Amino acid sequence: MQRPLGLVLLGASLLGCGGGATPSGTSTGAGGASGTSSTTGAGGGSSAVKCDGAPADLSLEGTWAVKGRLAVKLEGAPGGAITICPANQPGEASMLMMITIKQDPADATKLTAVTATLCTIELPTVSALVGTCDPASTSLVYATMSAPQKLIDALPKVVTTAVGGKLDGAKDGSGIALERFTVTVGSAKGGAELPKWDTKSMACAKADMGHTNACEATCVDDCAALRDDDGDTYPGVTIAVCGLTASDQKNGVPCHVDHPDDPGSTLQGKAFLDIQVDPQFSGTAKSSCELTGSVDASTEIRYQIVGTDIWLAGTALSVDQTVGSLPSFHVDPQASKFRMVRVDGKYGSPDWKLDPQQQSAACAAIDQRVNEL
Repeated sequence: MQRPLGLVLLGASLLGCGGGATPSGTSTGAGGASGTSSTTGAGGGSSAVKCDGAPADLSLEGTWAVKGRLAVKLEGAPGGAITICPANQPGEASMLMMITIKQDPADATKLTAVTATLCTIELPTVSALVGTCDPASTSLVYATMSAPQKLIDALPKVVTTAVGGKLDGAKDGSGIALERFTVTVGSAKGGAELPKWDTKSMACAKADMGHTNACEATCVDDCAALRDDDGDTYPGVTIAVCGLTASDQKNGVPCHVDHPDDPGSTLQGKAFLDIQVDPQFSGTAKSSCELTGSVDASTEIRYQIVGTDIWLAGTALSVDQTVGSLPSFHVDPQASKFRMVRVDGKYGSPDWKLDPQQQSAACAAIDQRVNEL
């Protein structure tokens, strides 16, 4: 099983932007299901959350499920084997999280421990072309970065640090701001220190470098910091990369991720990387059972390639070429929204029977009920 990453890699409807519709083989929605229309506007949920018998002051302590929809702009980099086409494509990423909240009993406006578990993150499909961009071309390649099952299973187990938060009042409708969560997968270091491939060295541009499960210490700036979170023996975590033309889709051409040298889709193989997401949620506490709002301007979907085994039209790509071919994702805070719903049954809210200590099972339950967010 594979699922649109998310980053993963670190998730959202997968959009084939420019030059035609997304090929029919791509999937939609977090966990593979299409999102419902929203009457609440923020996160996509179709109805308000029941919240009966809550105290007069907001009471947020408990277990919550969150869906964030991130409006992103996809940008390419120079030196790639393929060109992002059209440039600056719009798309949508999404993430699912479980969050637990503790509240200061002496001050209802103070959140003392907010802990997040990242369940999924999915990234949009990007359209690209070998050579000069022509959005009307029938040779556009629609590329997806997908999480194999080992990575899906690993995400909930990645430990995050609890943060704080505050309300600007104690009553329904008060503003709320949570401190930034940081989730780093595939590396013990984050931010600017995420291990990365040296794209300036001529030696590291060789076609035979970086394709095995051994980290290339001469080309990766910090092999020791990489963390094999998905346990597949490759450096960092592994994602599947598949790129199909409309013709590939029409003819049912398979994507051979594990054996990219076999005849198959136009672009196929896997990339080894580390990834970090750092969302910060702020908005409105509509009740003690529902929070909605925006994901702020500093949110980044940041990843670094540390090795690859990807083939394009029957020819192996160097790591350098892959780094230039995969897009960067820039988040538009004005259009990025979240919805957070209490799911522990308190105050008549839905009871999804989540155990915050059993992260994998809890995330599986959230994934199954994503349309309720």
